[in-house]
Amino acid sequence: LILVLVLRKHLTWLREKGACFFMPIDDSIEIHKKIGIIILIESIIHTVAHFINLYYVCLQNNLNYWNSLFTAQLNLGFPTGIIDLILLFIILLFAMPYVRNKGYFQLFYWFHMLTIPWL
Repeated sequence: LILVLVLRKHLTWLREKGACFFMPIDDSIEIHKKIGIIILIESIIHTVAHFINLYYVCLQNNLNYWNSLFTAQLNLGFPTGIIDLILLFIILLFAMPYVRNKGYFQLFYWFHMLTIPWL
């Protein structure tokens, strides 16, 4: 959904076909931004839940929490989740208005391409 909202050629085609009467096509960028914020909030909640789960798994197996967090010792996928969260924060950091509007649009664009490995 977040990608569909910024497909310029598709939005132009929908606008030409009269879909503006049924869908908020002109507000697609604002909706894209709000969905990005929702994804960030849900990702943080999801990550905290995994941290809590890892804590209890480490207690049950008598393991070191920090060692388990940054290694694949338990095969729970925590290192990849941390990488995904870091990519998401980088994407959102360079999407802020002070980056886009202050002459750094290329930074905004290229860091937004991190969406591909993030997905």
